[in-house]
Amino acid sequence: MFDLDKVFEVFESPEYGSSVTNDFISKRLLELPPATRKLVAWASLLGGSFSFDLVKQLMNPRYAPADAKRIPLLEGRESVIEALNLALTAYVLMPGENDSRFRFSHDRYLTAASSSLDQEWDVQMMHYMIAKMMTSRTMYHDELTLGSKALYMRSRHICLAADLIKAWETKRAPFRDVLYQAGEAACESGARSTGIYYFAHCLVLLQDNPWDDTQPDVSYQETLQLFVRSAECYWHQSMLDEALSLIRTTFKFARNPVDLASSFILQSRVFAVRGDNFGAFQALKDCLSLLGCPIERTTWEACDDEFQKIYAKMQEVDKEELLARQLTADNRILLTLGPIFVELLSAAFWSNSLLFYQATLKLINTHLEGGSISQVALAYVHLGTIAAGRFQMMNFAVDMGAMAKRLFQMYPDDNYTVGRTQTLLPLFLGHLETPIRELIPNLEAALEVTLSAGDRILTLLNLGVQAHFRVMASQDVAEVEASIEDTPLDTKNWRSDMRGGTFLMGSRQYCRALQGKTGVQDASLIFTDEEHSSAEYVKYLEETASNPKRPKSIYLAMKMPVLTLYGYTAEAVELGELLLPMLSSLWCERLNYSVRYHLSLCYMANLRDDPKNARKEEMTKFVQDTIQLLEACSTVTDVNYRGWIHLLLAVLAEVQRDPPSALQNYEAAMDHGEENEFVLDLAFAHELYGEW
Repeated sequence: MFDLDKVFEVFESPEYGSSVTNDFISKRLLELPPATRKLVAWASLLGGSFSFDLVKQLMNPRYAPADAKRIPLLEGRESVIEALNLALTAYVLMPGENDSRFRFSHDRYLTAASSSLDQEWDVQMMHYMIAKMMTSRTMYHDELTLGSKALYMRSRHICLAADLIKAWETKRAPFRDVLYQAGEAACESGARSTGIYYFAHCLVLLQDNPWDDTQPDVSYQETLQLFVRSAECYWHQSMLDEALSLIRTTFKFARNPVDLASSFILQSRVFAVRGDNFGAFQALKDCLSLLGCPIERTTWEACDDEFQKIYAKMQEVDKEELLARQLTADNRILLTLGPIFVELLSAAFWSNSLLFYQATLKLINTHLEGGSISQVALAYVHLGTIAAGRFQMMNFAVDMGAMAKRLFQMYPDDNYTVGRTQTLLPLFLGHLETPIRELIPNLEAALEVTLSAGDRILTLLNLGVQAHFRVMASQDVAEVEASIEDTPLDTKNWRSDMRGGTFLMGSRQYCRALQGKTGVQDASLIFTDEEHSSAEYVKYLEETASNPKRPKSIYLAMKMPVLTLYGYTAEAVELGELLLPMLSSLWCERLNYSVRYHLSLCYMANLRDDPKNARKEEMTKFVQDTIQLLEACSTVTDVNYRGWIHLLLAVLAEVQRDPPSALQNYEAAMDHGEENEFVLDLAFAHELYGEW
């Protein structure tokens, strides 16, 4: 009655469990009546589940363009109800979640129907009709189309019909609105590449002159927002040329400096990613000039005078009243200045210490004369940084840190500023008032905020500072190394970053060196392994960074303790003396004091081996100055520095032939390391004590 071989041939499949071939299903669909095939064609474009009311309108010739051809429309006496019933009877379709919705009974029917569309119908025109009907609430309304999934579905049809929409529709704002919403939703969920897809098609649907809002279907603010948002998305995806192209267009057509501010910020970030920190802060200086707040040439002496004036004001002012000040009438300019100053301070720290100093003072004065804005929190962190690093005013520095904390508590929704402030506060000021290990949870909380802000540069900086603090807190180096290697997916190219990436690289090589994974038998190779060449990395920084001094000093400062611990005293002295002129640019980072501490230990090692060294007086004076500096760092709390002070006093007493003092300080250094879990400091103190 039937040919069994033919049955096996038809149902043959290369994969187990795949019992029906696409060819067989396609033949099954071709056997359906014409009206049913038309309905299935529309349904296949709408996805697994579709609204019958929508398909019914799409198949109605009344809603089709007059000159459209090859469109699955009802003809003659064809009935959409009958077409649906036949599809249900054939079990191609089945009822959905409510009476008006249906879905394919198997995804293979959907696949087969979709694959044959181009052969029979004008698919782009079909997408155009779907997009137009879904966008027009007067023609079609369905409550189930209000969610994000439906938003992406509408956007997909608009994108696939973008050329026809541009050619046929004079009023395209509703289509752009859908695409913009989809782009924003995609970016907020982390799918930035998808967001770019929607934004790019949204740009295509702009009018030929989208900046002239005297023309129909043109909104200047919509165009500006779309260009800036698209450029930001391109920047996040490292598509820097595309981002700069959009930014230059806004420079050409934006009407006032306030509208230009976001583009200047993005341009600065593009330059920063490329390592051009000079270009980054120059872009921001240009913007500030346009906003009426120029950054004039200045000197260190002039900035010192201004700092003293601000210090005097801060002693007299009621801080509660200062924090409660509302913005003045000119608040639009002030609200624009805040983000610009944040970016300027970031760029200036990595390139120009004097500009960093000047910009900090300017933003503080803006607060004193104007009113509170969220970005001022960062200015107070940096004011404290300058006070501690330049003037050793540790109490004032910590007070300014407290001001910063109050300010970002007042503006918890500004994720970018709060994340940056919470990251930099431990780096610059936290170690002066809190045990290092207790600062790590604060940095982890700041990471959550920076991830919400969506800024890759800031995220990398936070990850780098976290790794650096884990190293300083004497955490297990194998675990720290593993955590660095397990950085988030969107920061995998951190090795080329010259801000947070430098912290990560230095911390990773530090951890590897202490595990003996690097060339520890040779001082010049102590940070070099199979994956990383220290010499080539320094060369990369020198050739790529517009001012390599900052990243270079951070990276080499992390190398200094390793040379000291492995006993490469001469090489450590050479490196330490190379770093000394660069340390002022680190202000009051703990790395600054770490270099001085380890260089002092190496000086004492030299004097212990060679008591008649020609530089004995100079070296002794440096050690005494370092002890005095570390005492200043211990003004608020001595937990992070007292062990270092005791160890320096011990080796100094050893060189000066004072055994009782040496014994007392060695024991105090070991006790401090044990009590506060500074494991590496404790081990090194034991080693020096044993040698003595």
